[in-house]
Amino acid sequence: MDRSQLVTAGFASLLGVCCGVLLTGVDGLIEPLFRVAVLYAPAIVVNTVLGMLDSGARTLLSVVSAVGFTAILFLLVAISLWAGGRERRDPWGAAIVITLSVSFIYTVLLTGRALPAVGVAGGVFAGVLIDPGHAIRRGAPEKDRRRRFLRTVAGTAAAVLPIGAFGRYRNRDPPPIDAVDLPGTAQSDVSELLEQAHARSFSLPGSPDLISDIGEFYTVDINRRPPVVDRDQWTLSITGAVEQSLTVTFDELVTEPLLTAPATLRCIGDTLNGPLMDTAVWTGVELASLLDRAGVVGEHAVVRGADGYFERLPQETLETAIVAVAMNGETLPRAHGYPARLVIPGSWGKINTKWVTEIEILAEPGDGYWTNRGWNGTAPMQIVAKLWSIDSDGDTIRIGGHAYGGDTGISRVEVSTDGGHRWDDANLSAPVTDDDAVSRQWEYSFTRTDDTHEVVVRAYDRSGNRQEQPTADAFPDGPTGWVTVEL
Repeated sequence: MDRSQLVTAGFASLLGVCCGVLLTGVDGLIEPLFRVAVLYAPAIVVNTVLGMLDSGARTLLSVVSAVGFTAILFLLVAISLWAGGRERRDPWGAAIVITLSVSFIYTVLLTGRALPAVGVAGGVFAGVLIDPGHAIRRGAPEKDRRRRFLRTVAGTAAAVLPIGAFGRYRNRDPPPIDAVDLPGTAQSDVSELLEQAHARSFSLPGSPDLISDIGEFYTVDINRRPPVVDRDQWTLSITGAVEQSLTVTFDELVTEPLLTAPATLRCIGDTLNGPLMDTAVWTGVELASLLDRAGVVGEHAVVRGADGYFERLPQETLETAIVAVAMNGETLPRAHGYPARLVIPGSWGKINTKWVTEIEILAEPGDGYWTNRGWNGTAPMQIVAKLWSIDSDGDTIRIGGHAYGGDTGISRVEVSTDGGHRWDDANLSAPVTDDDAVSRQWEYSFTRTDDTHEVVVRAYDRSGNRQEQPTADAFPDGPTGWVTVEL
């Protein structure tokens, strides 16, 4: 394999990736590569990168996926050019045919889609035809090399511009989501709960009210961007160990009696005092009614979403779930599961599947995306008091935050300003409702008497259980410990 073939292979590979992106958009090519990385990368890689839970980590994984794809494509193109060059009768024609076929098949296998493969293979084909390694192979003088360079630029533009124009037309922004019209009673229930929550909330700088704004509600999933799901094509199926499989459309779903209730979600990968815990008012259909219609006979379940996510859980956990179609009285945003998602009060966020499409009932435990990577999504919810707000006025310091105990509710929050030697009760907000599966706010004020105060907070649930003191990382059962801050 000579240097000219490597030059042509490198140029053709880069042009192929560019054309693939131009034809299908970044999501058309990079999203499938990201998906492959997320689904098949070693658990330590996924846990570390997605555990960062920010756009920077996802961008890094996207870039690594694209670079890896391009590197392998380069090797395949180079080998194809070398193999074709060994054909005696028509070496260049053989090289083009082999290269085109290999690049197309490789992209289809990796992305599972034909259109990105057409873009990549087309770009590779154009790159091989342009053949920038020609001048090197023929040992052309400097003048011919400049002429060859200009032809390369012109040929590249001829290949890229039409594909880019078509891709720009094809990859317009997705259509807006269809608004859900809630019945008057449901909308009235939402309004009453939101007003009640607002009236009972403490005003804590840096901390959400009892009900979080939709735009501030945390999002965690395995996607670069939320999937675009057509509500008219969406269905929810209950399959597996049931007396009769059941499939409902969105229109059929919302004709069922609707339930409106607040519920708090917390990510199992949250840090002890992290922000991945929020409460919203959810409106949807009780899943138990659909399970009853299907006739469940298994004790386990796997829940699947339109984004390829899947997670296992005991079937009995689903008895309290709702299939939510609205959030704080508004249509679910795409980032939160439009058109429908599961909300299971008192459970870790990872089983509250967004974009839910299937619930498979099983006789034995199945697989789960995070379960397969060592996380225990059905672990008991850890009691936590978070210190999210610190406000001072002279020597008076006011602190506060949220406390949450899963489905057992919060009865008490204690604060120590001397590292845990003496404890005082904090003020607790009234709960949004009598439902236990929601967080409560707490606040506490004290006068500074020393240069520094070691502030510690801890909570108790309604069963009298105290928040665990030993500090543990999130993996695998969720974080534990008492939040401690020096002020």
